[in-house]
Amino acid sequence: THADGQIDGSTCQSSRLNIGIPFAPIALAFNKIGDTQYVYIDDTNYYYGSNNIWTCTVNSTTGAINSDCVATNGGITFQDPYNLNIYNGKVYITDWGSSGSGYNVYMCTINQSGANKGQIDTCTISNGGVADVNWNPDSIAFYSGRAYIADYWNGTIYTCNIDVNGLLQNCSNTGNSSYAGLSNYPTGISFSSNRAYIADWYGYQLASCDINDSGDLVNCTVDIPTGSGRPEQITYRGGVLFAASGSSGLLACQINSSSGIITSCAATPTTSAPTWNAGQVVFNPFQ
Repeated sequence: THADGQIDGSTCQSSRLNIGIPFAPIALAFNKIGDTQYVYIDDTNYYYGSNNIWTCTVNSTTGAINSDCVATNGGITFQDPYNLNIYNGKVYITDWGSSGSGYNVYMCTINQSGANKGQIDTCTISNGGVADVNWNPDSIAFYSGRAYIADYWNGTIYTCNIDVNGLLQNCSNTGNSSYAGLSNYPTGISFSSNRAYIADWYGYQLASCDINDSGDLVNCTVDIPTGSGRPEQITYRGGVLFAASGSSGLLACQINSSSGIITSCAATPTTSAPTWNAGQVVFNPFQ
C-alpha cells in the first residue's frame, strides 16, 4: 500500500481454493509455526456458508493461499461463526448461534506438530462470565493484553482479561454512554497506540476513543468522514484505517496524527479494482 492507503489494484489476485460451494468467507487471520504460514478462514452461515473454520497454508513467497484447506472446527458444531482473530497462538471465534442456542466466544488451541500441525485442535466456550443469551459478539480484537469484543445488538464494547490459559475472564460492559452518538450497532474494532476505532455498521459511521490505564474506552468522538460508506470490519495499519464496507468495497481512511480522529475516507483501489463485497481486510504480518 501507499502512504495514503491506496492499494495497487493491478496486484490483486484471487486464490482459487479447494473449498466447494457453499463458501462464504467473512474473516481470516494468519499464524506461523516454524517456517510454515497458516491462514484461518471463517466460512459463515450468515451469508449461507458452511459454518466451518478452514485452515490453509500460505505461500511464503507470493502470499497466496494454497489449495490445501481443511475444515478444522475443534470438535464444535458452530451455529454461525462470524469473526475470528489470533492472540498468543490461539484462535478466538465469535459465534452468533441460532434457535436460542446462545451467542459465544470460543478459544481454540492449535496443533503445534504432527500430521495436523497448524490445524485447530480443541475449542472451548470462553465468554468471560457473560451469559450466552445476554450478548451478540460480533468481532474480537486484542490490545495491551486485553480482549475487546464488539456487541452488535446491545450496542457496546466488552473488555476482558485473559488468563494464562488464554481464556477470557471478567468481561465487563463498557456501556454505550461513552459513544452515545453512535446508532449502537458496533461491528468492528481496531487499535493504534492508545486509540481505539469502532465501526458502526448501522449508522454508516466510525468512532474513535482514547484508552485509559484500566483499558476502558474514554473521550470518544463520533467521526462521520466523507465517503465513510457502511463500515463493518476495520483494520489500522501505518497511519491509515482500512474499512471493509461490503458492496461499497474497501475504504482507506486518513487519521489526524495529533488528535487521532478520522478525517476522511476514500475508496481503494481506484484503478483495477476487483469486483468484491468486502467483509474484512487483514495484513499478513509474516510477509
